[in-house]
Amino acid sequence: MDVVEQIKRFNEFIETNYNAELLENVRKDNRFLVIDFNELAKFDVDLADLLLEQPEEVIKAVELAIEQFDIENVKGVKARFKNLPESQKIKISDIRSKHLGNLIVVEGAVKQKSDVRPQVTSAKFECPS
Repeated sequence: MDVVEQIKRFNEFIETNYNAELLENVRKDNRFLVIDFNELAKFDVDLADLLLEQPEEVIKAVELAIEQFDIENVKGVKARFKNLPESQKIKISDIRSKHLGNLIVVEGAVKQKSDVRPQVTSAKFECPS
């Protein structure tokens, strides 16, 4: 399925299932739309499978489809997905290079938080003499 077809299908899916939620999120200035994977799978199995196999491409297609709606301030709305299949759940210790580029689910608990520390990426020094 090419990108144009993906955008068209997502446009139809969002208009059918998430139009009111998209309007409400834009009105509240929430810059995201949470999409239920199960609803997507009921709507189009091929699109759901493609999301798991090529998430970057498909998520970009979803966001382009969202931008095509004639709604003020809809640009920049990001797509989020919930209820991904159990088959995508992987332990952190089991993540391997074969998982690169695939959409996976990881569960965990935050044990400690720390401050964000700036990292020097470039420095310039001058000799004072």
